[in-house]
Amino acid sequence: MNGNKPSKAKNGAKASKKEHTAVIAIRDSVLFPHTTLNLTIKRPKSIAAVNEVMQKKALALFVTQKNPLVEDPLFSECYSIGTLGKIKEVMRGPEDTIQIIVEGIMKARIMKPGDEEPLLTAFVEPVMEDETKKTDRTDALMYSVINLFKEAIALGASVPLDVMMVILNLHDPWKLADFIVMNMELKLEERQMILEADVITDKLERIASALGRQIRVLKIAKKLQNETGKEMDKMQREMYLREQLKAIEKELGTMTGEGKTEFEELKAKIEACLMPA
Repeated sequence: MNGNKPSKAKNGAKASKKEHTAVIAIRDSVLFPHTTLNLTIKRPKSIAAVNEVMQKKALALFVTQKNPLVEDPLFSECYSIGTLGKIKEVMRGPEDTIQIIVEGIMKARIMKPGDEEPLLTAFVEPVMEDETKKTDRTDALMYSVINLFKEAIALGASVPLDVMMVILNLHDPWKLADFIVMNMELKLEERQMILEADVITDKLERIASALGRQIRVLKIAKKLQNETGKEMDKMQREMYLREQLKAIEKELGTMTGEGKTEFEELKAKIEACLMPA
């Protein structure tokens, strides 16, 4: 997963619900405000949208498609709420693809679909973040989310150290929420539900629920890994004992008397070790 840092740049481009806004559908990710995202663009409609917004120095609305396998999604096959983003950099990639770095500016919803050829356009409306002052409940939810984030890291979730330090030092609940989501392996549906939350307490609660599920998955994975490791140790031990048994049987074939009896006793002990519990 890419490590993303909070966006500090101001909106230097324009977007208005009175104008058509270019819409770019993305397959397997969700763009959040306050963060950046690296995307590979290949579809002709999306490339046309990138060219248009770069020419007009405008914002594009990045929406997630409901089914990642759909090759040419229409508006009905995408979520209606996404994030207005500013394309910061465009790089040409292999096989007629382009790589872009997009900065999430603000959440927005599609009010009325527009054209679907040669690119997707729509009338969009920005969705402002709730600026209600933090309450004890907000603080408690932030504390809970941070602790769940730490627990996930302790269980093996992969987050770069610099990203982790940024997260642990964020005090704005909206930025904290968006930044955690962008750097955790959450389900696509969970990410979209978190993006769509209009109230910060709802957003934090949804993140806590998603992190709780992720922690359960990590615990199961760790348990399976430990059991697999124990099973491998057992198999290696049995292989070693079987090799010893073969050597003893070879020796028994050449020995007689008391020495043979001692080897037979040792052989019996090894066979006992090899018997299933």
